[in-house]
Amino acid sequence: MKGNIFHIDWWLLTPALLLVAISLTTLFSINSAYFTRQFISLGIALLAFFFFSRSNISFFQQMSIPIYGV
Repeated sequence: MKGNIFHIDWWLLTPALLLVAISLTTLFSINSAYFTRQFISLGIALLAFFFFSRSNISFFQQMSIPIYGV
């Protein structure tokens, strides 16, 4: 996987982003205020997605018990 910085399954991400784009287009035609809030939420979600795609999973495996409080 040389050149693939994020190790992302693009075949899974592309249709999801296409559905989001269609949904945002529909939402914009209904109410632009809702569109703005959803677009901001999309930006936050994409930032979280790329952050966690670059994170080391072993950290989360070690912290799973303290996170869940078991």
